[in-house]
Amino acid sequence: MKRIFITGGTGFIGRPIVEILKSHSDIELYILSRQQFADTERIHYIQGNITDEQLLSSVIAHVRPITLLHLAWDVKSAGYANSIQNEEWTEWSKNLLKTFLQYGGKTVVASGTCFEYDFSLGRSLREDDFCVPSTPYGKAKLATYHVYEDLCRKHNARMVWGRIFYPYGRGEEKRKLFSAVTNALKNHKSFFCKTPENNIDYIHIYDVAKIFVAFLLNDEASGIVNVGTGKRYKIRDILMKIARMLRKEELLQFTSNNGICIVADTYKLSSFYDCNSFIELDEGLKYLFESTYIEGR
Repeated sequence: MKRIFITGGTGFIGRPIVEILKSHSDIELYILSRQQFADTERIHYIQGNITDEQLLSSVIAHVRPITLLHLAWDVKSAGYANSIQNEEWTEWSKNLLKTFLQYGGKTVVASGTCFEYDFSLGRSLREDDFCVPSTPYGKAKLATYHVYEDLCRKHNARMVWGRIFYPYGRGEEKRKLFSAVTNALKNHKSFFCKTPENNIDYIHIYDVAKIFVAFLLNDEASGIVNVGTGKRYKIRDILMKIARMLRKEELLQFTSNNGICIVADTYKLSSFYDCNSFIELDEGLKYLFESTYIEGR
């Protein structure tokens, strides 16, 4: 039985990943969670926090997981991107990895972010681009990547750092763009957008989940890999789609901006994952308020 230790398994990204992994009868999951959940046959919940080094050491020493999936990070608060606590998350992540490797761990999959990149490039962002993050969040994630790359190399462990672009889907934070505009329009309130000309790579959360499962199960995946569709969507056009779905176009207001491009280069991802299988944005928006997962995909 393959044992996977997961942080962030009950969060926005973690939930659909766990949902997919549940169908693999040869995988046993150990999920660190602040809340207590009932165990099932192959899913075990450990109530605790990534900050508790003693707990992590005790659990990992007992479980001896072969794989670590590290998704946990505080991105819930509105000001998380500029929080000084991001530096602490780098240290907590480092301690987690050192403990995992100490007890024989061999595969590490962790979530990075497109905010590690330099958005001034004006083109699709490649894994080998020189990174110039502009926020404490992006800087802390990049620092964590360097720590993980170094430690995994020294311990001969396979490591995948998935740089996630803009995930969307039901269950996202209410302050996120799609949820914020939807809630405003449903309540007959105007919504004002300051960045309508930005071109963004939005990816459905279920596609993110499938890609991370591929990272876990495909030994050919390694290093930094962009987690995006490679498609650019203008924010103005997306918000108009949502407004038309709700028949509230008159409540949208836009200002003008120069626009930036935050789009993934998916060449590396396509070498081991079928990039033609992504859920199209129009389809994803239809399911946005109905289900986190799209049946049959």
